[in-house]
Amino acid sequence: MPHVVSPCNNMPGYSRYAAQHMTPAVVIEKFDGNVLRFPEFNRKFFKFVDAVYDDFDIRLSHLEALCVGEARNAIEGLSANPDRKYAYEMAWRRLEDRFGDPTALIRKVK
Repeated sequence: MPHVVSPCNNMPGYSRYAAQHMTPAVVIEKFDGNVLRFPEFNRKFFKFVDAVYDDFDIRLSHLEALCVGEARNAIEGLSANPDRKYAYEMAWRRLEDRFGDPTALIRKVK
């Protein structure tokens, strides 16, 4: 099931109803660790989640909700860290190290 992100949900003063009708929701497909899909996942996440929410707890929650299988295993356990900024940055570091290698992507495409 896709994860739906609506940027207006973070705007104070707007009702959930108004936010849903003013801004179209963005669907980000869950990331399972397929290196061919990592560049698109990365781009969409940073545009529609990271750039919208300042709170690292919210960012990490969205990231955890969007990662499944091998990707979820790569970031497992980080949410237990009370330093949410560190946990979020470490989660992205792990994902980029494991799935963002351009040479692995090229090998998969060939």
